Amino acid sequence: MNKLFSILLLFALPLMAQEERIISLSPALTELVFKLGKGRQLIARSEPCDYPPEVKKLPVAGRFADPDMERILTLRPTLVITNDLINPGVRTVMENAKIRCVQKQCRTIEEYVEWVKLLGDVLKCPEAAKAECERVEREAKPLPKIKRKVLWVIWDSPLMVAGAGSLADGLLQRVGVENIAGNVKIAYFKSSYDWLLEHQPDAIVWTASKRDNLKEHRFWGNLKAVKQGKVVMLPNNDLVQRPGPRITEGYKLLAEQLRKP
Repeated sequence: MNKLFSILLLFALPLMAQEERIISLSPALTELVFKLGKGRQLIARSEPCDYPPEVKKLPVAGRFADPDMERILTLRPTLVITNDLINPGVRTVMENAKIRCVQKQCRTIEEYVEWVKLLGDVLKCPEAAKAECERVEREAKPLPKIKRKVLWVIWDSPLMVAGAGSLADGLLQRVGVENIAGNVKIAYFKSSYDWLLEHQPDAIVWTASKRDNLKEHRFWGNLKAVKQGKVVMLPNNDLVQRPGPRITEGYKLLAEQLRKP
C-alpha cells in the first residue's frame, strides 16, 4: 500500500507543480480568480483587494496597477495579473525574473467577459469560465430602451461625472436608459454646475461620498431629480465600480431603481 501511495504521489507532483502562483493587482481580477475556483492559487494581492473577505489574509504586493517589485520577487509568483501598469518598465523586470505578466484593461462588462475567457485558458478551467460568461450574459442582459436621462456622479467636489466609454456608461446602456453625458468622449470628466443645470437629468446615480441632505444642498437641491427623490445610492458602490463577478448584482439594482415609473 505504501509503495502504491508513493507511485501515485510521483504522478501527482507534476500536476501540483503546474498550478500557478498568482499575484493580482486588481480587485476585480482578484474576485474573478475566486469565482473561477482558483482562489487557493493566489499568493498576494493589491492593497484595495478586499473581496471575498478571505483575500485580506493574503500579503499585500503593491497598490492597484502599481506593484512592489521587491515584495513580488520575494514571493516568487509565476503569474501577475493586472489591468494596467503605472510604470510599464516593471514588466521587463518581471519578464527577466521569469514571471509571466498578463495585462489587459477591464472597463466594461464586455471586457470582463474577455478576461473570464482569458483566465479560463491561463488557469486551465475552461468549463468554469464558460459558466461564468453565460451567467453574466444571462443576468446582465440588455433591456429595452426607455425615455429616461440619467446622470452618474462619480465625485462631487470637484464635480466629476461618467461619460462615454466608462463602466458606468456601459451599465446605463444595458439598463436601457440614456446617459446624459454619453456624448462626452471622456470616460470620467469634470463637469461645471452650469452645464448640469442646463442638462437636467430625470434621475441621478450617486457613487460619490455619501450625502444625506442633497435636497438641502445649495446646488443639488435645485435639480428636478433631487427634488423628486430620483437619486440612486447603492448599499455598496463596489457592485458597479468593479467590473468583476458582482457586477451583475449592481446591474440588477440599477435596473430596479432606474426603470421605476
